[in-house]
Amino acid sequence: MNKFINYLTNHNSPKEYYQLIDLIGIGSTCKVYKGISKKTNKIYAIKVCNELEKYYDSIINELNILRLVKNKSNNIEKFYGVYFSKDENTIWIILEYFEYGNIMSYLTKINYPINEELISTIIQNVLFGLLYLHSINIIHRDIKCQNLLLSDEGRVKISDFGISINKNVLNCNNRVGTPYWMSPEVINRQRYNEKTDIWSLGIICYELVEGEPPYSEFKPNVVMKKIIENPIKGLKNPEKYSNEFNDFVSLCLNVDYNKRPNIPQLLEHKFIKKSGSVKFLQKIIEENNSLFYKDINSISLNYEYSNVNTSEKNNFDLNSYNNINESNSNFNESDSIIIHNTESSIIIKNNSLKKNDLNYKEILKYNSNYSNLEFEDEKNSTSNLSSITNAVTNFEQSQKKEFYHQSGNIDDIKNQLFLNKNEKFK
Repeated sequence: MNKFINYLTNHNSPKEYYQLIDLIGIGSTCKVYKGISKKTNKIYAIKVCNELEKYYDSIINELNILRLVKNKSNNIEKFYGVYFSKDENTIWIILEYFEYGNIMSYLTKINYPINEELISTIIQNVLFGLLYLHSINIIHRDIKCQNLLLSDEGRVKISDFGISINKNVLNCNNRVGTPYWMSPEVINRQRYNEKTDIWSLGIICYELVEGEPPYSEFKPNVVMKKIIENPIKGLKNPEKYSNEFNDFVSLCLNVDYNKRPNIPQLLEHKFIKKSGSVKFLQKIIEENNSLFYKDINSISLNYEYSNVNTSEKNNFDLNSYNNINESNSNFNESDSIIIHNTESSIIIKNNSLKKNDLNYKEILKYNSNYSNLEFEDEKNSTSNLSSITNAVTNFEQSQKKEFYHQSGNIDDIKNQLFLNKNEKFK
């Protein structure tokens, strides 16, 4: 606990303030719960991190990033505080809760037709979030639909900063991320920068129209070889889409990251000009709420298992997914699926069940919450925590915020980006 003392909201137990309701996700370093404030009855997402010594570097890195970006952008998940549970030796991280889950699972659930206005609106939201991150030198490194969450006010927000870094204090040459969205320079362990997030953005465009990323039929170690040997250059069926959309995707997927546009340039692209306002996504939510809640018990390959409540998990039938494992037809919290990463591929393990070396599609048959498919070089994963902490402290104490921009309508960006409308730019 002493190692985390400077990060705690206060020294009281989190159980004085919050009650855990349902397990909604399992990560490599934590479990994520739907929780409720005992004082206000407001719902939160609560990450409960255990094995604190083992995952200390990873947890501290995420806390530093969360402190740095805390509630500075309308398109980044909100962060509310950190607590230490002494009796369980766990850290509780209090985050914004998203009833509708990630954007892909939501659209799949309501069976909403994908069109360019919708895609443009989603991507514009992501661009605004990345604009702020890149302005303070943060590289997310895991941009994918799974980490793009839909809020009830109609905004798409970036989440999960577990492997994000400050490019000025760490060596950006680790092979870290999720293989299907990983840029060529990251796979090659080249010195990279924030442009790797832009490559991932191009893969998201592909993911939105195809329902899955490129090379999804292959295992992660094979995917990385495919990306190097034959990198994706655009959409699978370009003839189906406008010139503006095709051009936008091809710009993001330029193998030479120095030639990829930056965020302000992408915000000025003709394809992004097709985007709708916040009301566009609000309208979709309002028109489909009855369908969303009516079908809340249904599960499809593209719907998050992590959003299913406890009673539904107990009735989740594996046999409905091509008899993946006939000996285990029901789930409960004690036998939840855990996703591990290795040097060569992704391993899924279900307690006593045998390990399975799976590809992306097979993983979805087990559990479509694939947020833990991060590939990380263990030998290169140690963070320079003191440098990160100093960067956070300096930023928080600074009265002036330098804003990264080279082009674009800054007034429009300012109005949509920041909660504080009086934020000054220099």
